[in-house]
Amino acid sequence: MAYVPVEGAAFVTQVRAGTSLYRLDTLAAFAVAVDNGIDGSIADGGHRYGPWWLRDTLPQLAAISGGTPYDASLQQWAWASAGIGTAITEMANSGARGLTGAAAVTHLVKTFERPTDVAAATTARLATFTDLQSRGSSVWGYLAGLAGGPSLQPAPLSDLAAQAAAAGSPYANAGWRDLLFSFSRSIPAGAATLEGIARRLPKAVR
Repeated sequence: MAYVPVEGAAFVTQVRAGTSLYRLDTLAAFAVAVDNGIDGSIADGGHRYGPWWLRDTLPQLAAISGGTPYDASLQQWAWASAGIGTAITEMANSGARGLTGAAAVTHLVKTFERPTDVAAATTARLATFTDLQSRGSSVWGYLAGLAGGPSLQPAPLSDLAAQAAAAGSPYANAGWRDLLFSFSRSIPAGAATLEGIARRLPKAVR
């Protein structure tokens, strides 16, 4: 069965509507996606899919595939309306309803994302959240540009941005963090990736 990915402005619109419906902090939800699969990559050895890297053990994903790594159908589904809706519902069910700001980000990392290194991931997500806030109304166009849709590209083995932030590196400020993010999250694979890098360069060097 084919699933139609939701990308760009349509992706941002659906996430904004869904998070509003479930009383979630929209930018907190986006911060988790930006630091995870919004670049179209797949994580955890081919077992986490979509903008928020949903695990293939979730019933909705398990029903589509038997757990085969790097399953194109799962990645397409996770980027489709159903997958996006499932991710938002999972965030709401994690207890994040009504939380805002740093509290929302911290909660989503611990109870929805559940990374191996919670402390490092929380530091990185909070930095991303602050950066998204600083963009004002232009943030929606920025996020639309990042959401280029699904691929079967593996996620990098290490998140340099998270490592820099966790270590308190002088390069962990918002601009340099954006640049580190670009290169740590992507093996350049097309115009969308290159455009994403280009968006971050002006902020990183000023």
